[in-house]
Amino acid sequence: MPVVTALRATRRGHLAVHVDDVFVCNVSETLVARWHLYRGRELDGEALAELRGQASAERVMADAYLLLGHRARSREELRRRLQQKGHDDEVVAGVLERLAGDGLLNDATFAHSYVADKRGLSGWGSARIRRGLAELGVDHVVIDAALGAEQFVLLALDLVHHLVQLPALHNHDIARAQELRHEQVGHAAAQVPLPRPAR
Repeated sequence: MPVVTALRATRRGHLAVHVDDVFVCNVSETLVARWHLYRGRELDGEALAELRGQASAERVMADAYLLLGHRARSREELRRRLQQKGHDDEVVAGVLERLAGDGLLNDATFAHSYVADKRGLSGWGSARIRRGLAELGVDHVVIDAALGAEQFVLLALDLVHHLVQLPALHNHDIARAQELRHEQVGHAAAQVPLPRPAR
C-alpha cells in the first residue's frame, strides 16, 4: 500500500505531500489535520484520489477568494478566470455552487452594482451597460431586471425631488386633503398618510 514518505513546507505556507517518494499534491494544515497525515501513514488509491480532490478544491477556493476580494464578479466571469488558471472544470463548478450557496456569488446583486457603478461613475448608457454585462456572462433576464430596477429608482428620485420643491403644507391643508381623498377613494386608501409639513 502507498505510504506518505514526506511532508515538506512550501513557500506559500502549505505542505507538499510525497507518497512513495513521489510528489502528490500541496495541502493546507487543515487537510493535514483532517487526514491525520504523517510520515509512514498508509493511503490506498481511493484515499489518495480523494485527498488530491480536496486539495484541488482548496486551491480553487483560495483563488476564487482572491479574485472576489479584488472586486465583485459575475458567476461566468469567475468561472472563466478560474479555468484560465488551469483548474479542473468539475472542481470549479463545485466551488461556484458553494460560493453561490454562501451568498458570495450572485449575478443579480452583481448586475445591480455594475449598473450603479457604470452609470454613476463612468456615465455609461443603458446599451453599453447591457453589452458589458452580457460580455461578463450575465443572463439577459438578470440584465433587464437590473436596468429596470434602476429606472424605478430614478423615477422615485424624480418624485421625491418634485415633492421637495412643493410649498410646505399646513396642518389644516393636510386635514382638508385627507377629507377630499376619503370622499373620492374611500376610507382604506385615505389611511395612507400625506407628507407632513416641513419644520
